Order: sequence, then structure tokens, then C-alpha cells
Amino acid sequence: MRSILGLLTFSLFALFWTPLAFLLAVPPYNYSDGVIGLFGLAGAVGAVAANWAGRMADRGRGQTATTVGLLVLLACWLPMAYAGQSLIALLIGVLALDFAVQLVHVSNQNAVFQVRPAARNRLNAGYITCYFIGGALGSLVGAQTFPVYGWSGIVIVGAVISTLSLAIWGLMLQRESKLQPAG
Repeated sequence: MRSILGLLTFSLFALFWTPLAFLLAVPPYNYSDGVIGLFGLAGAVGAVAANWAGRMADRGRGQTATTVGLLVLLACWLPMAYAGQSLIALLIGVLALDFAVQLVHVSNQNAVFQVRPAARNRLNAGYITCYFIGGALGSLVGAQTFPVYGWSGIVIVGAVISTLSLAIWGLMLQRESKLQPAG
């Protein structure tokens, strides 16, 4: 199930980044390719999230990191809804999205590695395969959605996928609680 969460979260990442260049190339921004490329620097915040998620997982709080990441992923679409009119809203959304995706990703990998430590490489290969399938699907959906529905279509799809991710996570937590002995 962590692979499904990875697929969904990386699809959100690609859903955002693929059409971002289209948004920034037209009014009100009209940015050049070079300026648009600079938005990738905002992704550096993901390194902070990866470090934080790793420390949380080491302390046995990986589920909390995943929950926080998924909630931030859902919330990031609110400022993104105003990205067509506000550079500040766009930057807040970018920072939140990158932070949340890294938080969930590192938490997922940590959980996957704990399933069977002796099979770590095979488990990671399966997880990363799902992760990149999600990225490809997110790019495809973003590239197909933006020309027809514009940025608001991207935001709606992102919010729906984020909600689906949270629902799956809730079901996973519920299932795990039923499997644990009463104590």
C-alpha cells in the first residue's frame, strides 16, 4: 500500500510541475524559459523535509510524518488555486508541495524497508517503479488537463488525488489498528 501512496504523491508532484511552465509563460507572468527554470530552486525545501522525515522515522513516528505530509499535500492546493493571479500564492504552494512529497516519500521508503530488511533492494525497486509510474501518469494528466481546463483544472485534479491519498492512508491505518492485538 505504501507503493500506492508513493504513486499518488509523485503523480501530484508531476501534475504540478509539468504544466507550471505553461502557466508562467502566459499573462500575467509572461516569464522567459530561464526565469521559469528558476522555480526549480524552490524544490530545495524538499531536502529539509527529507531530513525531518528521516529523523521522525528513526524515532518511530513515520506514520505521523506520512499523515502530516498527506494533509499538507491536500492543503497546498488552496494557495495553488490563486497561482494564476498571485506569485506569493504560487510560491507558498510550491514550497508546501515539495515539502509534503518528500515527507511522504521518505516515510514510505522507511516503512517499505522495514517489511523485510533482507529484501531491501527488491522492495525498493518495486516501490520506486510505482513511484515513477505515478510521475509519468501525473505528467500525462497535467499535460492533458491544462490545455482544456487551465490551471483551475490542475488544482481540482490535484485536490481530488490528494483526497484519494488521504482516504487510502486512513484505510491503511484502520486496517493496521485492527491487526494489532488489544492492549
